[in-house]
Amino acid sequence: MTQFPSSTARGGRPTKLTSKRADLIVKAARAGLTVRLTAHFSGISERTYMTWMARGRNAYEDREAGESADPADAPHIRLYERVTEARSHLALKALLQLEKKAEEGDTRAIIWKLDRLYRDDYGQQGTGLRDPWDADEAEDHAVRPDMVALAERLQTTLFAVQYPPEEE
Repeated sequence: MTQFPSSTARGGRPTKLTSKRADLIVKAARAGLTVRLTAHFSGISERTYMTWMARGRNAYEDREAGESADPADAPHIRLYERVTEARSHLALKALLQLEKKAEEGDTRAIIWKLDRLYRDDYGQQGTGLRDPWDADEAEDHAVRPDMVALAERLQTTLFAVQYPPEEE
């Protein structure tokens, strides 16, 4: 467990970023909770969560670029590192489960994975991805993939892989 100062180094009121709260945030990230739910679960606002993560990311990137880090940023860097690691592990676990389903012949899993990982080749052409933070435009950007066309492209590709043309 990481030790956090009981008050900010810059003065003012004590920080809400305690080791207990950081552990709650990481636990939520491991479970795959959204930012909104992670913040609620941890007893902070979304804005506070986003501010802490941005501060940690920026300080982390500065440190990686060789700049000296402000000691007051250490808890935010550690939180950023822990959350990033937790999300990476969750993503790997989900992709491995998806791969297992695909190996069992679940074409929906195959189509989903191809659409997300190889959007230019197999995804719904020209739709792009909507910004999940822009709720006002969510209706305008609702995507309904053409599953028939995607399945046809998948079938053609799978056939070509399974039965490559014979070389003469």
